Amino acid sequence: MTTNERDRVQKKTFTKWVNKHLIKVRKHITDLYEDLRDGHNLISLLEVLSGVTLHKGVSTLRRPSMSRAPPLILMGGEDEEDGAQGPREKGRMRFHRLQNVQIALDFLKQRQVKLVNIRNDDITDGNPKLTLGLIWTIILHFQDERTEIADSSRQALPACKAPNQLKAIGLVCVCAEL
Repeated sequence: MTTNERDRVQKKTFTKWVNKHLIKVRKHITDLYEDLRDGHNLISLLEVLSGVTLHKGVSTLRRPSMSRAPPLILMGGEDEEDGAQGPREKGRMRFHRLQNVQIALDFLKQRQVKLVNIRNDDITDGNPKLTLGLIWTIILHFQDERTEIADSSRQALPACKAPNQLKAIGLVCVCAEL
């Protein structure tokens, strides 16, 4: 498989993975590189995966069921009036896009997710390699977090509906025995 074929397969697979989660907030992307550029879908994805609403500013919240986990960082603040839009910059200028992507990257950094050489302008510019790298990092982080939660609480995760799809992106279906 050539590099271009591999990138195309990863893009398609990661787009499906993102949509699987964004559907929970009635959102959908068609082009992974284009549709994450303004930061709106990236923020929504992180909110769905983390169960935390991102806000402007910084505050921490510790989940009681995760005593070993680091504090959750809520990017938040004064503007609560935008409701479901959370911290999103509403403008369409490059500055607004960069700010939205930076909110998402800061949230990940506060959760101790290592983002190697991924900057807000890389995602805003639609850099294919770094966008794929960011989504892969998010997949790994939240897959590990769910496994840790299941192990710490001794509760089974829901049965995997598409184990072949998970294998295609290098993830293993984790189901605890009852």
